[in-house]
Parts: sequence; C-alpha cells; structure tokens
Amino acid sequence: MFTVRAVYAEMLAAGTVYSESTVFKTMQRMKAPPVRPPFLRLERAGGDGFRVALGV
Repeated sequence: MFTVRAVYAEMLAAGTVYSESTVFKTMQRMKAPPVRPPFLRLERAGGDGFRVALGV
C-alpha cells in the first residue's frame, strides 16, 4: 500500500517537476481499467492509500 504523499515524496527526491495535485489526479485516473501500456490499475487500499489491483 502506498499514498499519494509517499509517491510524490519519491518523485521529488528523483527531481520531478510535477505538482502533488498532478500526481494525485494521475493516480485517480489509474483506477479506471487500463487501455494502453503499462496496463496497471490502482485500487483504494483502506481510506488513505492505493495498491496495484490484482488480476489486471
């Protein structure tokens, strides 16, 4: 399980120029069924986090 804040912190450490809201919106979009690579889908894990959906 991971949170938007944790993902964003890793991206900041790597030198991202994206805002935290952009990361959040992208992760929200990844909850929909994937239609192009990398074919990953996220699902809510508890109330605060996400995880890669199983059976994708």
